[in-house]
Amino acid sequence: GKGKANAGGKELGLLGERMSPFEGKPWSIYVPQGSEWSVSADTDLELAVCSAPGLGGGLPVRVIGPDDLGQEVRGKGTNTRYVTNILPEGKPADSLLVVEVITPGGHTSSYPPHKHDQDNLPAESYLEETYYHRLN
Repeated sequence: GKGKANAGGKELGLLGERMSPFEGKPWSIYVPQGSEWSVSADTDLELAVCSAPGLGGGLPVRVIGPDDLGQEVRGKGTNTRYVTNILPEGKPADSLLVVEVITPGGHTSSYPPHKHDQDNLPAESYLEETYYHRLN
């Protein structure tokens, strides 16, 4: 859906387009630790709030639009899934990575099994990982 967003004392305007997570790329807002934010719906609207403890790095509020997002295909065969990198490693953020994964019907996701409880690159990275599942 669409909504008017404010964050860190800035009016960010009307954001959003898609009415389902299965329709195109999302809109996002990066809001640094300690900043207030609000979204007022202009249409039916669902939004996901992703957060992590921050270090207070002083990064600015920013809009991350669909044109800013990279996409990649991961896996092969029935393990194929489509990943939209919303806030990937290498982009300015204070302790947060965000991706959206669309897995076609009949496919599996996050295979092979893996974990993120040790900082042992490149084999494993220490991360807290949360999944939200939506069926179409």
